[in-house]
Amino acid sequence: MMPTIRIDDEVWKFLQSRAKPFEDSPNDVLRRELGIDRPGAVASGSSFQTMSELRRIELILPDSDYTNSAASGFELDGKRFTARTFKEILIGVSEFLRKQHGDAFDKVATSLCGKKRVYFSSNVKSLRSPFRIPQSNLFVETNLNANMIVAICATLVKSLGHDLNRFRIE
Repeated sequence: MMPTIRIDDEVWKFLQSRAKPFEDSPNDVLRRELGIDRPGAVASGSSFQTMSELRRIELILPDSDYTNSAASGFELDGKRFTARTFKEILIGVSEFLRKQHGDAFDKVATSLCGKKRVYFSSNVKSLRSPFRIPQSNLFVETNLNANMIVAICATLVKSLGHDLNRFRIE
């Protein structure tokens, strides 16, 4: 749980004057004004930028609804992988692509984020349920619904140059 602070009207007005409408929370403004690195922020030259300030990759939404669906695995580039859950599919796809693409995977993965959270980060504290991708400094968020996992996997596959028609969830 986050602590609550009390501020006076003058400080509140200052925060409002520095906020990006419909985008920033008071915490975002304070972090920016105080120069505090935000979870999910990445270095850019000599300064840090949040994911909303970088070029974000739009997620490829699934064609069908995977809610309440069972998973048995996935197929990618003609190889079949078993998985009992969608969480295992996300981890498996991430591991497979990270082995093939190395730093290119890291760059693409850290460009994927929602409006309020990141899906991949080197900062374990910026994720709710992190899982470390083997042989990397990246963690993947595993506290996601099936449809979001499918969207993230499809986006990773396509963004790294694989044929989306050769990716299938079973």
